[in-house]
Amino acid sequence: MNEIQTKISALTGKLMDDYGKGRVIDEIKMFAYPDRNIIIDILEKLKIVVYPGYHRNSNYRTYTVKNNISILLEDIIYNLIRQTSVVLRYAPAYRKADEETIARESERITFAFLDTIPKIREYIETDIQAFYDGDPAAYNKDEIICTYPGLYAIFTARVAHELFLLGVPLIPRIMTEHAHSLTGIDIHPGTTIGKYFFIDHGTGIVIGETTVIGNNVKIYQGVTLGALSTRGGQNLRGKKRHPTIRVHPRRRHRHRQKRRHRRQRLHHKLHSRGRKGQRQESGADVQLRRRAARRAQGDRIGRNVVLYDLKTRNM
Repeated sequence: MNEIQTKISALTGKLMDDYGKGRVIDEIKMFAYPDRNIIIDILEKLKIVVYPGYHRNSNYRTYTVKNNISILLEDIIYNLIRQTSVVLRYAPAYRKADEETIARESERITFAFLDTIPKIREYIETDIQAFYDGDPAAYNKDEIICTYPGLYAIFTARVAHELFLLGVPLIPRIMTEHAHSLTGIDIHPGTTIGKYFFIDHGTGIVIGETTVIGNNVKIYQGVTLGALSTRGGQNLRGKKRHPTIRVHPRRRHRHRQKRRHRRQRLHHKLHSRGRKGQRQESGADVQLRRRAARRAQGDRIGRNVVLYDLKTRNM
């Protein structure tokens, strides 16, 4: 045995002694953890299912959309059932369940999740419209689907949220953290997101577990929708601790009325000053026009967070 082998043997013995201290990091459960690579592969195949004409399935050669989706679904079902059966024991209700129960529940959850895909696609369609209406740099919707990191983060969050609602541990978080690592956008799978959600740029956005985002919300880069305080630690688990961003229907109606009245007043002021004539535009006139333009951009409820209505104006 040469010197290097002796050192390796000594280091191995030292590490084996360190592994025997009974700490969390010392646990060795080779088959008790989900396979992260398989879960990411499931997510990528789900992306093809959601956008059947935009992403190619390089693993199989098929000639019809129906055959392609059928093959993808078989692969997703097989792997998702296996991965769900691994993680279900992290849920308190299944810690002492037998293998037959775990297998049956994993299959039930998998098919319940797949039944939500049409709903996910419905919401994603509204998100794409919000991106297109809200970003003048978007020349077409294909560009948004193929390149925008914000849309990928939203797609992943919507997929993960449905699994989260079905009580699946670990897998939803693995999915959203994968999207986080790619896009810089951190959305907890517990977040509830309405229709027409638009993330502009997105880098540095953090959205917490109990956040509720209503319809027609736009968020810019660097926004944190986080808890006011986490000093309570585990005592706060399951409690509402993140903001809710939405407009009550009555408030929305009042906002529209106020905007209309403001525009009318500003229009009247500008035209009445114009009729006085024979002088150049004053500084006050410039300020009035700028104020009107800012108000037309949306209702800002916080730094870099905007509520807007796609039916009444474009961003």
